[in-house]
Amino acid sequence: MCRTLLLTGAMLRQVRPEIDLAAIEAGGDGLLRWLRLLRDYGCVFVRGVPTRVGAVLDLAERIAFVQETNFGRSFQVVSKPDPENLAFTSAKLTAHTDVPNRRALPGLQFLHCIEFKARGGESILIGGYLAAGRLREQDPEAHDLLASVAIPYRFADDHHDIRNRSPVIGVDGDGRYTEIRFHPALMAPLDFDPDLMRHYYRALGAFGRIVRDPELELVFTMEPGDCQVFDNRRVLHARAAFDPSSGPRHLEGCYVDRDDFLSRLRVLERAGQDGCASNVRPASPRGVLADLACGSQPSGGCQSNGRKAGDGQSSYE
Repeated sequence: MCRTLLLTGAMLRQVRPEIDLAAIEAGGDGLLRWLRLLRDYGCVFVRGVPTRVGAVLDLAERIAFVQETNFGRSFQVVSKPDPENLAFTSAKLTAHTDVPNRRALPGLQFLHCIEFKARGGESILIGGYLAAGRLREQDPEAHDLLASVAIPYRFADDHHDIRNRSPVIGVDGDGRYTEIRFHPALMAPLDFDPDLMRHYYRALGAFGRIVRDPELELVFTMEPGDCQVFDNRRVLHARAAFDPSSGPRHLEGCYVDRDDFLSRLRVLERAGQDGCASNVRPASPRGVLADLACGSQPSGGCQSNGRKAGDGQSSYE
């Protein structure tokens, strides 16, 4: 089981989980320390990544193969005309999970800053499990609706029509959170009974107000060479609007499957117990190849042994 750390944005600023790329590349326990930070905090900042297109793929493949989507192996986050996605504009992005319209929801998300001279455009991370736990405490009925009723998500353009139905809050059979799928812009029209729809929209609104609480937000400005890596299924992300006329803002992103990440971590930990972590074979031919808020307890780790849905535990094992 992972260490279940409850950290608001302010607390995370004090902890500041980060590592230099040089430490990851040096062998020894650098790669293992990086993956443990990801497991424990749900996000890590990697410093010193080369500011070139493709560098984020080299970093991601130190863990496992890249999880390709309809956006390709990687995607360029820049403001452009006629965008197929709101991310490719200069507009504000509210807290969301990436591509919940896919059944195979991406696990780790990498966002690497290649160039940043624009005014605005701050990045924001929000602990999804903490937000879900707060909803359970404040409004159990809303929490149960979001955890039990699957809603339609859809992305469609000239070349793709990708659909999925899933609850906003994922909970396993033992009552542990498994994922958050929250992206109002990718919600398809709800097709519920009208009476249920009224209650469901109220529940969505309650959750939306929680994820917009500044107390939960970690707000930061990326610099060229920075790469934020976070668990897309546990940590929501957002972006402030920016002025594209004030300068460029260019990020490159990609995904790695959560199962592959956890597999890599287990292999490294097993090798470390044998005293040979630096000799683990690459996970990909191209390289050597936690939680912001994993629960809903008011402080400390998740101690509950109950089976209630959303009891504050994580499904990481």
